[in-house]
Amino acid sequence: MSRPSREEYNYAGEIVVKFNKGIFALILILLNLSFLFWPSDTIADDVEQQFKTGIQSYNSGDYPGAVEIFSGLLEKGYRHYEVYYNLGCAYFKTGALGQSILNFNRALELNPSDEDSRINLEYARQFTIDKLETQKQGILLSATESVINLFDINSGLAITAIIIWVFLLLLSAIIWFKWYNRLAWSLFSILLTFVILSTAVSAYQIKRDSTSKMGVLIAEQSDVRSGPGEEFSLQFTAHQGLEFQVETSRDGYYMIKLGNGVKGWVDQNSVGIV
Repeated sequence: MSRPSREEYNYAGEIVVKFNKGIFALILILLNLSFLFWPSDTIADDVEQQFKTGIQSYNSGDYPGAVEIFSGLLEKGYRHYEVYYNLGCAYFKTGALGQSILNFNRALELNPSDEDSRINLEYARQFTIDKLETQKQGILLSATESVINLFDINSGLAITAIIIWVFLLLLSAIIWFKWYNRLAWSLFSILLTFVILSTAVSAYQIKRDSTSKMGVLIAEQSDVRSGPGEEFSLQFTAHQGLEFQVETSRDGYYMIKLGNGVKGWVDQNSVGIV
């Protein structure tokens, strides 16, 4: 079979250009709209002094005061991993182990790469009473989860937005400048693959966080029962700092799943949600 001539290629290209120039403006609009969803999680300048005051209270040994200041920042809506990290440190010094572990987890939820939060979380876990062996995952599943957890949701969405922006920019260039060659379409295919993968990862993170929540026991101790109420049989007594997955809620109780697969119901007031 003979190959099409260059003229036939160009003619086909002209058809594509005429068909797609009408959506070129739409692509430019999408490029601009991508910046509307750009996440920002920096501490506002107007609360910097309050943040520094919290650090000073901690360094001077006023740990309850530091807890109050950092908690006040969160109540004002300044949800930043450094606030959660310092709040976790202050709670640990006051002996509130559950609250400490909860806030270190919240810091890592916002910034999974923060080593200080990770190290302090592992240190705080050494003081928990309940030591449970977690169910082992397969190598492939464990590796996949590790890659997905390299970035928090905001960072993942930012990366996805950048990839989509570059993809749309390349697509616009191909259409506008008629770059109908192998290199252009190879780059197009590679970027399209990254768009699909990054979008899938972001969608998975959002779905996972919306359907499965992590909880920490913040009460000194709490009974875990076979059902949502005191009339159900006692399975065991959990102690502060115990971490678990929260699967559902009913009648003021959470149904939790421990790392070893055991399930039970615990009073909502004794649990902090990450």
